[in-house]
Amino acid sequence: MASKGKALRIVLLVLLLLILFLAGGFFLLEAKGKKEMLGRKDEAVQMTVPEKNTEIQVEDEGDVIYYQGEKYRYNENITSILCMGIDRESWNEGEDEIGTSGQADFLVLAILDVESGSVKLWNISRDSMGEVDIYNVDGEYVRTEEAQICLAYAYGDGKESSCENTVRSVSRLLYGIPIHAYVAIDMDAIQPLNDAVGGVEVTIHEGDILPDHFVPGSTVLLQGKDVESYVRFRMTELPDEPIDSNNNRMARQKQYLMNFIQKILQQTKEDITTPVKLYQIVAEGNHVVTDVGLSKISFLTNIFLNVNFSEDSFQTVPGEVVDGGTYAEYHVDDDALYEMILETFYCKEQ
Repeated sequence: MASKGKALRIVLLVLLLLILFLAGGFFLLEAKGKKEMLGRKDEAVQMTVPEKNTEIQVEDEGDVIYYQGEKYRYNENITSILCMGIDRESWNEGEDEIGTSGQADFLVLAILDVESGSVKLWNISRDSMGEVDIYNVDGEYVRTEEAQICLAYAYGDGKESSCENTVRSVSRLLYGIPIHAYVAIDMDAIQPLNDAVGGVEVTIHEGDILPDHFVPGSTVLLQGKDVESYVRFRMTELPDEPIDSNNNRMARQKQYLMNFIQKILQQTKEDITTPVKLYQIVAEGNHVVTDVGLSKISFLTNIFLNVNFSEDSFQTVPGEVVDGGTYAEYHVDDDALYEMILETFYCKEQ
């Protein structure tokens, strides 16, 4: 009996050590993820200010900003993830030749305050004019030029380097604000994700340019191929296409995304495995490229369970559409955007 009792104590000790090891490993991963997902130091994109605004003073590499007589300090509890919808069918074909990798048709910056749980989703026009790094077919840097930021994705391998190039362009557009992670999903993922939650209801906006079976003012449950038509359709082949047609599409995408997220949150309360199932759809179908690894997931998991999400979470980067001759150009309102950045990423000091 004594030997059995000793053996049991050994087994329990081994199990306890295993549990402590696994828990320690999780906390180490979580700590690593926290370091990766927070902070502003050592960023590749330097902090800048609107060229014509002489009121702004930047100190400590952007940690402190003086604006209109007020002092602002960077909020170290902020993390951000750039979400991209890529205008291509899949990544199944392997590495792509630079310049033919598709474009970032949909750009949303998800901003999370890990302390308060508040979330903001910044809708960024694909037509926004910003600095884009240009590479030749051998992947060698050629120059940086002003272009629609959706084109940054094309100058890469269609995977990681395309995402990184887009992150650089968006960060520059936002005056060097850090982007801690990225997730890119191709257009083939839209339908299976939508149908996996049973479809998403939307109300058709009056005067929007859509295929005839979308009746203005009606509320429809998007399923099957209709969801892609709704979030991606634009009459680009028409010579009299409205110059702001992408703004109309962005409004549709905002409405759809808000309703989609609300449905995911509702279903997650009933089945906590819902997010995992959705991720499996895009991962197994080879529809996603992301740098959100295990350490970042470990850090974000508990935080996302307590986020505060509402319609007010959505904001559009301010600006106006102008005729660029060859294509529409979205010119960001520099001062209004900078004030958004201060309000979101900084805390005013008394």
